[in-house]
Amino acid sequence: MADYIAQIEGRINKIKNLPDSIQKVEQMFHLCRFYIEVDMEKCIAMLSNAVEIANRINYRPGEGYKSMYEGFYLWTQSQFNESLAKGKVAIRIFEDADCKVGLSEALSFSAYIHWDMGNYDVAFEYGLKSLKFAEDAKSELGTGWAHHALGVFYSNLKDHSEALDHFQKGLACFESVAEEEVYGKTRIQSAMATVYIELGKLDEAIGLTNKTLEAYENMGQKTGSGRALNDLGVIYKTKGDYLQAEKYLSHSLEIRTLVNHKQGIITTNTELGELYLKEKKSGPALEKLEQARIIAEELNVKPKLTRIHKLIGEVYKQSHEPWKAIEHIELSFKIKSEVSGEEASNRLKNLQTQFATERSEREAEIHRLRHVELKKAYDEIEQKNKDITDSINYARRIQTAILPKQNALDKFLPGHFMLYKPKDIVSGDFYWAAEKDGKKFVAAVDCTGHGVPGAFMSIIGMSLLNEIVVQRGISKPSEILNHLREGVIKSLQQTGADEENKDGMDIALLAFGMENGKWKMEYAGANNPLWIIRNVNSEAQFIEIKASKQPIGVHIGTAQSFINNDIELYPGDQVYIFTDGYADQFGGPNGKKYKYKQLQQLLVDSAKKSCTQQKEILNTTFDNWKGKLEQVDDVLIIGIRF
Repeated sequence: MADYIAQIEGRINKIKNLPDSIQKVEQMFHLCRFYIEVDMEKCIAMLSNAVEIANRINYRPGEGYKSMYEGFYLWTQSQFNESLAKGKVAIRIFEDADCKVGLSEALSFSAYIHWDMGNYDVAFEYGLKSLKFAEDAKSELGTGWAHHALGVFYSNLKDHSEALDHFQKGLACFESVAEEEVYGKTRIQSAMATVYIELGKLDEAIGLTNKTLEAYENMGQKTGSGRALNDLGVIYKTKGDYLQAEKYLSHSLEIRTLVNHKQGIITTNTELGELYLKEKKSGPALEKLEQARIIAEELNVKPKLTRIHKLIGEVYKQSHEPWKAIEHIELSFKIKSEVSGEEASNRLKNLQTQFATERSEREAEIHRLRHVELKKAYDEIEQKNKDITDSINYARRIQTAILPKQNALDKFLPGHFMLYKPKDIVSGDFYWAAEKDGKKFVAAVDCTGHGVPGAFMSIIGMSLLNEIVVQRGISKPSEILNHLREGVIKSLQQTGADEENKDGMDIALLAFGMENGKWKMEYAGANNPLWIIRNVNSEAQFIEIKASKQPIGVHIGTAQSFINNDIELYPGDQVYIFTDGYADQFGGPNGKKYKYKQLQQLLVDSAKKSCTQQKEILNTTFDNWKGKLEQVDDVLIIGIRF
C-alpha cells in the first residue's frame, strides 16, 4: 500500500508544480475519482483546489466536475436523490460548456445511481450516451468507465456474453492509459470475476478475485477490498465450502460496516443470509436478511429488495411458516415486476436498438467521408500488388527455366514420378538432377522458408550443386553435401554468431548407376531420409535409411562429415526422397498434421501401382486432406522404380 500511495503522492506533487492550465485541472479532477473512496479529506482538499484554479482560469467545466464529485460522495453515502440532483447539475454544465469528456463521466456516474434505484431503462440510456460521448471525444478513460458501467448492467441482467464483451473493451482502454491502469483495471477485473462466478468458472473467479483483493489492499481502497472479500465468500459458498464462505463474508461485512458502505452492507448481509439458509440455520439467516431489508427499504434499492424478500420467503418456508413465506415471495415478484417487467424490458431493447442504429449511421457517415481517400489508397495498393506479383511471376519463369525439364528427366531416370506443389508462386523446395561420367544424380531439396526468400536460396543451391558435381566432378554424395555446406556458408557469409540468421537447406541426394548388370545406389542426406519399398514374397517391405541430423548451413553444435550409404538395389525396388511439406500439411476432420507415418502407409498401400497412378493418389489424398485450409509449405516427393 505504501508504495502505491507514494506513487500517487508523487503524481500529485508533479501536478502541483505545473502552471495553472486546463490540463492541470483535469488531472486533479481525475485523481479525485481515486481518492473519493480512499481518503475523503484529501479528495475534498484536492477538489477545492482544482475548482479554485478552474475558476481562476475561467474553465467552465470545473463547476461541473465539482458538482459531479459532490454527487459521487453522496452516492457513496447512499443518498440517491441528492446525488442525482448533483448529477443533473453536472450534466447541464458540461452540455453548456460542450465538454464531451465531462459529460460522458457525469452520465456514467448518474447511470450507476439509476441502476441502484431500479430505473434500468434510464440507466441504460445514460450508459449508452456516456459511451457515445467518450468515443466522440476519443477519451480512453471515459470509454473505459462507460464500458465498465454497461458491463455491470448486462452482468446484472445475466447477459454474460455482452457483459464480458464490454469488460474486455474497457480493460483494453484502461491498459492503454498508464496512470489509470491499476485502479480502472482492478475495477474491471473485479466485475469480470462476478461474471465468472455466474458462469460457474469458479477457479478463474478465485484467481482473479485474489488478484483484485491484493490490488485494492495495495491501494488502501477499503470499499474495493470489501467487494473482493464478498466475492470470495460467494465463490466458496457456491463451491459448498461454507466455513470459508462465512469467514470471507464476515470479514467483508466488517470492512463495509467500518466505511459505512450501505450498499455493500446490504449485499453482504444478503449473502450471509443465503449461506445460513443453505446450512438450515433459519434464525441467523432471518436476522441477516432483515438487517439487509431495513437498509434496502431505507435506500429504496428495489433490485436488492427483490432478492431479499425472495430469500426471506425461503427461510419461512424452511421453518414451516407458509403464510409468511407467501407474503414475502409475493412482495419479491411485485418489486421485480416494477423494475424488470415487460414494459421496462421493451424500453431497454428499444434503447439498445436505437444506440446500435445511431452508431451504424455514424460509421456510415465516416465511411462516406473517407471513401475518396480509401479508394485512392486502394488503387495505389492494387497497383503496387500488381507490380510485385508481376515481378514474382517473372521470378517463377527464371526459377522454372533452371529446374530440370520433365522430358529430360523422362530420358534420364527409369520409371519415376514427381509431385511438386509450390505453396506460393515461387518455391523454396527444388529438385535437381545431373549426369556425370555415367553416374546419375537426383536430389530433393528444402530451403529455409518458402516464397521469394526460399526461391533465392533454391537458386544458390542449384548453382552450387552444378558447380560441385558437373564442373568439379565430385561424385560421392556425402562429399557433395560437405562441399555444398561450405558453399552455402560462404555465399551467405555465415559465421555462427548468435544474432545472425541460420538460413540453409535440408536435402536427400541419390547417386546411382549400373554395375555388372545391377543397379547400385549411394545416398546421403541432411535431415531428409531415404525410403525404400521392396517386394519380398509378394509383400511390400518398408526400409528407411536415416539422414545425418544436421542441415546444409551453419547450425548449433560441431559440424560433422555427412554419412555416405551404399545400397544394393533389387528389381522392382522403389525409392522415395521428399521434403517435409506433405507430412506437415494440416487438414482432415480435426485439422491436424498428416504426419510421416500416414505418408509411409499411403506409399506402401500404393506401391504396386504405376508411377503415374502413385502420383495421382498422392495428389488427390493431399488435396482432400487439406480441404479448405491453406497449404502450409512447399511440397516435393520424387519416386523412382528400378
